[in-house]
Amino acid sequence: MIRVCPKCGAENGAASIHCRNCSVKLPEPTTGMMRPPPSLRWQSFIRSAVWVLILLVVGAAGFWARENVDWRNVKSSATGFCMNLQNIQSGVSSALHRWHSKWLSVEPTPTPTPTSPPRPVLASTSAPAPVPAPAPKNVVKIRCRRCGGLGYTGDGTYKSSCILCNQTGGRAIILPAGAEVCAACQGMGRIVGMVHGREMISVCKMCAGKGYIIRKY
Repeated sequence: MIRVCPKCGAENGAASIHCRNCSVKLPEPTTGMMRPPPSLRWQSFIRSAVWVLILLVVGAAGFWARENVDWRNVKSSATGFCMNLQNIQSGVSSALHRWHSKWLSVEPTPTPTPTSPPRPVLASTSAPAPVPAPAPKNVVKIRCRRCGGLGYTGDGTYKSSCILCNQTGGRAIILPAGAEVCAACQGMGRIVGMVHGREMISVCKMCAGKGYIIRKY
């Protein structure tokens, strides 16, 4: 839709406020001002006239064929006539389509799509910092003092599981800086005591089960 300037008659867009020809402020749009441009009206009129002319030609051709064509011969060669008719119809349709797309079709104006400029790639000027190697851990292997690292106890005539190491034969602990193996449990973190004549396992109170101690002085 367009807005027509009342002073110079120039056509402006629907969203225009001032005339692009004489810079006069356009009045509020009305039904008459918001009519389609003359080019579109002429194209619509020409399109309608062409289709009316085509219908008249087709009707006249049908009337002439009805009066002058011997339909008895046509019926005898119905197969060939249908094939020729299909060829003629496809040729006429393709010709009308090409003519219509060339002269009557209105192509919309393409709207430019804003594109953002590519970001510059900054070259790395410094090599990546090397990853520091992890500090070595002071791992100490503790052998169970009850079974001697075997995981079971016995005197040759019988064999039973060691209750102090749970059949593991010992444990491994990590000594922090300034720490040393607990002398009370010898690093096992547990001790064996007698309660009512039976051996019972309890946590070492000296190291609280950690297996090492840190002296304050």
